[in-house]
Amino acid sequence: MADNQSDNVLIRELPMLLIAQWETDHVSKVLDSTADGVTRPTILVGSKRRKKVESFPTLRLTARLKEVGREAGVVSNVTVDELEGHDVVFQLTNKYYHTPPKQPIEYHAKLRYFEAVVELSEAEVRDVVFKRGGQLNAKVNENLLDFTVKIPDFNLATDSDNRLLIYRNRIIVFVPGLLGSTIAIKTSKGLVQVYPNIYPTMSDGQQSEVGRFFDTLDWFTPQGTSKGIKYISEVAEHRHLGVLECDAQGKPLFQSKPDFFRLLGAVPIAAVKKKLSAGVVYDVQGVLADRWNDRGQYTNRPSGFEPFLIVPWPYDWRLDLEESAQQLFQELQTQQKKLIQADDTDDLFVISGHSTGGVINRRVCGLPGVGDLIEHSFFMNAPFRGAPKALSVMLFGGDPPLQGHYKPMMPAPLIDADSMVYIAENLPIVYFLSPSNFYPDPVSSLSDDLCQACSGMVQSSPSTRDGEKENLIQAAIATGIYHPMLPVPSSASAQQREKLALGALEWHQKWWDCSRRKMYGVYWDQRALDLHNQQELISDDNLKYQQATRMASKIGWNRDIAGNAARFHRLSEEQIGNSAVELYIFWSQNNSTTGSVGLKLDGTPEKTDVLSMGVSIDDYFLDGKYPVYRASASFDFRFQWWKERNSRQWVKFTATLVDGDGTVPRASLLGIGTSNAKIFLPIPGDPAHVPAPNADFVWDRVLDVLTQRDISGYLANSVKPENAPFTGNRGPTG
Repeated sequence: MADNQSDNVLIRELPMLLIAQWETDHVSKVLDSTADGVTRPTILVGSKRRKKVESFPTLRLTARLKEVGREAGVVSNVTVDELEGHDVVFQLTNKYYHTPPKQPIEYHAKLRYFEAVVELSEAEVRDVVFKRGGQLNAKVNENLLDFTVKIPDFNLATDSDNRLLIYRNRIIVFVPGLLGSTIAIKTSKGLVQVYPNIYPTMSDGQQSEVGRFFDTLDWFTPQGTSKGIKYISEVAEHRHLGVLECDAQGKPLFQSKPDFFRLLGAVPIAAVKKKLSAGVVYDVQGVLADRWNDRGQYTNRPSGFEPFLIVPWPYDWRLDLEESAQQLFQELQTQQKKLIQADDTDDLFVISGHSTGGVINRRVCGLPGVGDLIEHSFFMNAPFRGAPKALSVMLFGGDPPLQGHYKPMMPAPLIDADSMVYIAENLPIVYFLSPSNFYPDPVSSLSDDLCQACSGMVQSSPSTRDGEKENLIQAAIATGIYHPMLPVPSSASAQQREKLALGALEWHQKWWDCSRRKMYGVYWDQRALDLHNQQELISDDNLKYQQATRMASKIGWNRDIAGNAARFHRLSEEQIGNSAVELYIFWSQNNSTTGSVGLKLDGTPEKTDVLSMGVSIDDYFLDGKYPVYRASASFDFRFQWWKERNSRQWVKFTATLVDGDGTVPRASLLGIGTSNAKIFLPIPGDPAHVPAPNADFVWDRVLDVLTQRDISGYLANSVKPENAPFTGNRGPTG
């Protein structure tokens, strides 16, 4: 640089170039963005939102004249006085969208010592740049701020060297449904995963070999088939849940450590994912990322920018849902302290829940102070008022069986059906998920002759859903369909609990076999049969220990746990109407692949006429392939009771268990208990119960809400009788 003094006026002889840049005090990250065919570095600047009050950073648009050498000459041989005070014009645009940007916002400044700066205060950024529906149509997380600068007096103009994006992280807590969390138990020998227990004895090398079985080309080779069969047998061998038994009060025998059920944590290789149907496990993290990235195709958003983070909240799905709801609420309170400290994160959570997870979230959304913790809650196929299938799981370990059968139509693939039946009696989730006293339709009924035969064990005319459920189980016990176990006393020590749990499977199987023999008869000599059963139940040390340590009497229908479940649902219904949280419901209109009874096209499973099963033609419909029952339909199964052994007479009685349209009948699906909830149109394609949270439609709408887009076109008429607060008779335990 050369300076010449002439009459005390500083003359700049070297050429100067006009340069423009964004500046701010805190830059989180720099990514590249491309707009108008030009790629430039883009600075990401965080913004905060505390208790729904937004704050924004101060931004600076800067322009400088910089000496660059004689060859580049743009402005040269001018005096400082000649530069001072000239008008500099800044034009701010939003280039986030591919469409032409709206009219820019114009700012003016004066040159001073070769520099001009426009400082955008927090108020200016909030009230002008990011004004809702404002001139730039800029929204947090959906903006790409660019500007041009010109000095008209010198005919100089240039674009900013960088761009700027204002972002704010949002934390979405996802609560999975039943079986959606893995469960490991804390034994005296360490942590042991019990569910799912897919390949407990396979080495990594063996798992890789087995993985090739799932490659279609390898299925047809002898070696591939052999490996695959070994894998399948391993799965079948380790689906038992005996160690997950609970005591008489519904408390687990082992302390547990749940984790989110991830596909790659349960099967050998990633290739399997392509072979399994959607929804075998949750893929919500991947779907959300895909939907956000898909939106990026229509914008100039920087690659790699992802402000929405899903955090799974696994829980022990066996246990009391009130305890789970309280734990989640407390955990969110603890984690919110970290969010408050972060300068680039909203301190209010978004929660989402599938199935049972949605039931937990409804309870959370009614707790005092929830408005200071959670802003939005999304429910995905949640059985707010219960699912009749829970009773079938207790009796059969899965969907109701076809008439005359006693095995479920569709047991859970990762759980042995009998194993689920063995532990269901004192498993809280069975009671919490079965239809609550708010369920609008009867869930079970017994024929008159069955009521008469079970006189003294069942109520003649139960006035609540709890009474109907208890009647069903008591009749099943009386007729030998269901055999309650001797429960573990709540007073058992930790050492006793561990020993009982580790030997539970053998005890369960032996007890069930002996109970069936006692009910149906193997010997015509009853005394000989009783003696045989007694000997079987103490045939080894484990069985002796189980017999001596467990309670001496059976429970059957656990009224204490049922009472806890009734209180949970009552509080959920009473408190959700005043929730400060924005509530959104996703639902599948047709859950024909889960829980429904499929009929052959002639309408006759096992050649039984539909009408004889108590199902009218109007109560089922064609889903394109098979007729399936609607939520109001019912399914009959027959109890066969060996009533008179001497006359060898089998007496058949009928009980009706509502199955409904899938795991979550419509009556429960939309019955959140408040008319304030927004109900989306049914998920396109009507996915079955489990794949629903993996649907693109779900996470597209979640993103719409979180990015403040208009969702009115996706909403159903929210004035639905199923959605309104319950006004019927809830009964004394309701």
